Amino acid sequence: MAVALSAMGLTAIGAHQGQRGYEMMGEAEQRASQYQAAVARNNAVIAGYNADYAASVGDVESGAQIQKSISAAGATRAAQADKGLDVNTGSAKAVQESGAYLAEIDAGLIRASTLKKIWNYKTQQTEEEAKAGLYEMQGRNQLMAGRIKGRASLISGYTSIANQIQKMGESFV
Repeated sequence: MAVALSAMGLTAIGAHQGQRGYEMMGEAEQRASQYQAAVARNNAVIAGYNADYAASVGDVESGAQIQKSISAAGATRAAQADKGLDVNTGSAKAVQESGAYLAEIDAGLIRASTLKKIWNYKTQQTEEEAKAGLYEMQGRNQLMAGRIKGRASLISGYTSIANQIQKMGESFV
């Protein structure tokens, strides 16, 4: 009888230790998920900064291209005038117009490239924010799973004790 009571006591202690172990595991997993969420949030902030930086760089590059085009147009016009051409008519004017058209295309390509970079960074920012939310949800679920497993361990232990008591009662009958 004493051995059976000792076994039941050890089963109860084991059930409580199992419960606490599962709960601690759930808490640790939640902390790990919270860390991952923090990293994802930081990555989202960095992606936002990168988008802003790409916009600034694109503005500078576009402005530089426009200045370069203006300079090239002036040089073309000056060279034409230096050769004695009428810069306001004919093929001289057509050359200037085609140069202006190509300059617009170059500036447009720079703006398009900039917008693509900004889009990519903003998409990355959104993805990282979504990841952070998922990691937070995962952490809450892991904590809850640890609690559920802990209570299941406790119930299992007490069920075992109840079965042992029932067997002891049957042996007296």
